[in-house]
Amino acid sequence: MRAALIELADRGLALRLAALGAIGAMPKLYMMTIALILTQIGGRPASDPGIFFGFVAGAELPSMLLTVHLGRSLARLPLLMLGVALSVVFLLALPILAHNGLVWVLILPLALANGVILTIPITYLHDLLANRPGTGTALVAF
Repeated sequence: MRAALIELADRGLALRLAALGAIGAMPKLYMMTIALILTQIGGRPASDPGIFFGFVAGAELPSMLLTVHLGRSLARLPLLMLGVALSVVFLLALPILAHNGLVWVLILPLALANGVILTIPITYLHDLLANRPGTGTALVAF
């Protein structure tokens, strides 16, 4: 146990794990705030966040399949940074477009971002912790 904790305390590894934790929190941030932003800022009915969630979830599956395809020709880190950039654009644009009909266009960049953010960290962690089988998958939950 001590050796495992010492290994996880390595500065480079700890920094990468913290960055992946922040990246993994991005979808949770959108899920926690979308209902408030759409209903309070945008003045939309309470059903709109549910409809938005549904469309995003439906678009995430093709996005994940696209991510797998792109992952064969692109390195994981640039692909992950693209997902982060799309997620940041979504999070910044959501309150601005909440009252506008264009808010529905944000479903596409969010689904693309989530497709990357929900798939790439798993393989990244598996490679990062290759000498400890199972650890990468266990850390995805954080």
